[in-house]
Amino acid sequence: MPRGRTCDNCRRQTNLDGVVVATHFEIGPIRELIHELKYSGTVELANLLGAMLVRTILVNELADFVLVPVPLHGKRIIERGFNQAELLTRQIIERTGMETELILSRVKATLSQTKLTRVERLRNISGAFECRVALEGINILLVDDVMTTGATLEECAKTLKRAGAKRVWGVVVARG
Repeated sequence: MPRGRTCDNCRRQTNLDGVVVATHFEIGPIRELIHELKYSGTVELANLLGAMLVRTILVNELADFVLVPVPLHGKRIIERGFNQAELLTRQIIERTGMETELILSRVKATLSQTKLTRVERLRNISGAFECRVALEGINILLVDDVMTTGATLEECAKTLKRAGAKRVWGVVVARG
């Protein structure tokens, strides 16, 4: 089975066709780098983390997909000043020329997922996204910084598949 591909049995339980990960959250300084980007506003780190994603995308032959950054709610963008997934997506575009579409929006403000259990995360994120564009036959690559339980990527994938996306994969810097 190709790296990152979801097995057929598991795919019946998820809308994601696969997820590829650049590294693990606990390896080296990756946790600190991601926290510096997200919580201290060191946006220059998106350059390094984006390069890690590019390598992961190319190795896994996903460069023909359309990039979609996982959206933040407007309140969170105001708090943080940016969406880290959009910063990472820009880095990927600069290095690969891949296309992006900002077709997914966050319509529900949610609690921070960091301290929630898997069940709480699934409940918290349910109904949080919206896609108002028909995506018939389009292959989507969701971009985010970290995947812990996969609840956010799963909810995004569910929304995109309902809009007609053919395949939805995720690419993340780290798995927590």
